[in-house]
Amino acid sequence: MNLAGVPASEVSGLANGSVKFDLEFLLRSDDGRRLHGAVLFAAELFDEVTVRRMTRVLGDVLVQVLDEPGVRLSGLEVLSGAERELLTGPWAGATADTGDVSLVGRFEEQVARHPGRIALVDGERRITYAELNAAANRWARHLSSRGLGRGDMAGVLLERGADFAAAVIAVVKTGAGYTLLDPDFPDERLRSAATDAGIRHLLTCPSLAARVDGPWTTHTEAPAELPALDSGNLGLPIGPDDSACLMFTSGSTGRPKGILSSHRNLVSTVSGQSYGRFGPDEVFSSARPSPGTRSAWSSGARCCMAEPPYSSGAAARARTDQRVVPSTRCDDAPVVGESVQLPGR
Repeated sequence: MNLAGVPASEVSGLANGSVKFDLEFLLRSDDGRRLHGAVLFAAELFDEVTVRRMTRVLGDVLVQVLDEPGVRLSGLEVLSGAERELLTGPWAGATADTGDVSLVGRFEEQVARHPGRIALVDGERRITYAELNAAANRWARHLSSRGLGRGDMAGVLLERGADFAAAVIAVVKTGAGYTLLDPDFPDERLRSAATDAGIRHLLTCPSLAARVDGPWTTHTEAPAELPALDSGNLGLPIGPDDSACLMFTSGSTGRPKGILSSHRNLVSTVSGQSYGRFGPDEVFSSARPSPGTRSAWSSGARCCMAEPPYSSGAAARARTDQRVVPSTRCDDAPVVGESVQLPGR
């Protein structure tokens, strides 16, 4: 801009002693080839060394993209060798080898070792590992015959109980993954989650089936209605990196976001962890649908389905979202003494 009689000069400084945001990147390109910019940051939140590292990482990522425009996001390197060594070494803490077994494999190992051990307490019912496995196997065979298989996603819309437990195990035994649809949620939230998850099959019961209609195959039968099917293990090839579960965030800050977990992810929640005790002597209460509780079965633990008031309503969810509440209804079973949170809820 030229103004008659007014001298002009380049403005080189951006700082005025205050910032509008905690961290702000200002980037521009004058010639379409080079990128210039500045970073404004709140000094009470960030130090200069940290901000310089952020700009270096951004520059490194941009160079990688320019050198290989087709690179996948998972292929971008954002850590230096020293940083990666620090994160995977001293900062990683104790590590445990979970092996290459799937969640199905770990569960079936427990069935083989302790078939008569109680796996599930549902009200007055006591269900052994062998009984739970048999029910899941019959259901899995039925689902497989209807087209559910490896790479698919199934929705599970059931009240907590024995059928709910068998359903999630049955789905992963087919090689598919599952997403939990909580009956306490509004119908719109259920339909949105089912659609976003891309489910091809829905496991539910006649009283809930109408709440989630869509282009998927709906199954309302229960294991007890399939007595003629083989109760033996299916033996399908399932790898540790196959998808096992798709969870959704609460959506309190916007649209719920999906988080896909592999068999390896879920097995690792109970393998070599320090946040809680896992094993055949432990008892966990399932106060709401949680993949972590299903993972506990891979350690030989017992799961108690908590009865109301834990099982329904927003107030119940507020009490149980942050912890696994030890059950007071397993009168014949020792109960874990401290509350723990199972990851992947």
